[in-house]
Amino acid sequence: MGRRLGVAAALGLLLAGALGAAPAQAAAPARAELPPPRPAAHAAGAKPLPGQRVDEPRAKALAAPIAETIRLSGRVGYALMDLDSGEILEGGLADEMFPPASVAKVFTALYALETLGAEHRFETRLTASSAPGPDGRVTGDVALVGGGDPELDTDALDELAAQATARGFRGATGRFVVDASALPPTARIDPLQPEDVTYNPSVGALNLDFNRVLFKWERTGADLGLTLEAHGARARAAPRGVAIVAGPTSDGIFERRDDGPLERWTVLERALNRKGQRWLPVRRPAAYAADVFRSLAAARGATLPQAELGRAPSPSVTLAFRRSAPLNEILYGMLKYSTNLTAEAVGMAASSERGAIPGDLEASARRMDAWANARALGGAGISAPPPQSPPAPTASAAAFATPSGGRETAPEAGRPALSAGIAATMLASRGAARPGAWAPAPSPAAATSVASVSGEAGPIALMNHSGLSEDSRVTPAAMVAFLRAADRDPAGRVRAGELEPLLKEVNIGPGKGEARLPAGVRASAKTGTMYFVRGLAGYITAASGRRLAFAIFSEDLERRETLADTGDGAKSRGWLGRARELERRMVRAWAGGY
Repeated sequence: MGRRLGVAAALGLLLAGALGAAPAQAAAPARAELPPPRPAAHAAGAKPLPGQRVDEPRAKALAAPIAETIRLSGRVGYALMDLDSGEILEGGLADEMFPPASVAKVFTALYALETLGAEHRFETRLTASSAPGPDGRVTGDVALVGGGDPELDTDALDELAAQATARGFRGATGRFVVDASALPPTARIDPLQPEDVTYNPSVGALNLDFNRVLFKWERTGADLGLTLEAHGARARAAPRGVAIVAGPTSDGIFERRDDGPLERWTVLERALNRKGQRWLPVRRPAAYAADVFRSLAAARGATLPQAELGRAPSPSVTLAFRRSAPLNEILYGMLKYSTNLTAEAVGMAASSERGAIPGDLEASARRMDAWANARALGGAGISAPPPQSPPAPTASAAAFATPSGGRETAPEAGRPALSAGIAATMLASRGAARPGAWAPAPSPAAATSVASVSGEAGPIALMNHSGLSEDSRVTPAAMVAFLRAADRDPAGRVRAGELEPLLKEVNIGPGKGEARLPAGVRASAKTGTMYFVRGLAGYITAASGRRLAFAIFSEDLERRETLADTGDGAKSRGWLGRARELERRMVRAWAGGY
């Protein structure tokens, strides 16, 4: 059932944006510089902790009293793992499934790094059947070819137009084709989310300005002026394929419909104050990018007909191209700003690199599921090979050189296994209920506690690459095992430890009445938030120098269901605040207590 903002709640959000936040909304997230590499971890290969069963009391139980004190409604699950030994140090509902929300982007980041490599760049090209003639015209077709760049913006399209016209290009005798065949088109990441929210964008091979258009309005006397704009830092264009009018809507402030080649938006007029702006999603991203490019090219003297979807001419010549930032920089921004479009685009690009282009977003997620479950089993010390990864760029000894932000780590000869109960649970639930899932044979050590592979979904079961779904699930135990694998096990094009520097630092400074933690204590993690759903997972360097992986998931899905009709997120605000406080206290306790 879809969740829609009630008119009153949506009015408040819109007017708040118009009065205070519109200028910030008008720009895409700024690129953040990668942080300097973290100090190398203390020496690997420490002796494993004494074996403990999951159901035995822990020598330390720092998290449980915190959960009891805060008493969050719904469920709270957590796991803390020693990165050297693989031992679960603390756990609560650690083998139960929780919605991860945007914590799922951690899986996507390593999936993309391992498959594509940190230096991978997405390319957008303008190609033609032939080079421009003396009159500047191409004999044949011209094509705008998308390569899945999640950060393509209006300025980048203008650079393509500038390159092409600098080569003398002025037009073509044939068609203007937009080729978006590199990735499957996705109208919305989650069909249950409202139509007008930009965090639920369309995704494809051409993603312009995060597949958004800037909507501006201004009242002058009795007149109301509405405009839509492709908005870059330098270049601007008025799209011809998207329109907006003020008028009545059947539900909420905004309403969208397809009208032949046009996307038509209607906005409730009484929701608009004197002046403001906000982003709206575009649902035909390839056509929108081609439309904007056509306008930018015209401004530079090149005339193109209306675009049509198709394949680029072959053979062809390249008139202009634009390469994205390196993948590791893109992923750093994705994890910092939690951009859903970026996660879906890089996730589908990685799945396409591993085989045929997936038919849709869920098929791509199933491919990542198989890989992520195998990675988690490896991190748990259970011997099972993951689905084949692309080879490392070189096969020489240089392949084991320490990358920026990574560590040189040789494969472990004999990893201690995860605590027996959780290892058994992970194996028992690692099945192939979803098409394309990979089911390993239980290792001899774990087989004694597992009668058979049950055929149920594995402990990591994702519906997409961003976490924007109520139906994705992961167990805290599988999450920390995956983080351990990312920290220790090189595979494909990724080196051990490349994930951690991409995660955001967690503020674990003292609150009122709290002691300051020793120097050198730090934590980095990815957050995840939806109404009545919260997650935090990452790494801790504790007071003793011990390195830990942790995962904390909270949910009250029963209360979330009550929002299905009202969409009033304010009801979850207090709950989310308590969930964040629970996370903060747990991470501080672990960082100072181990």
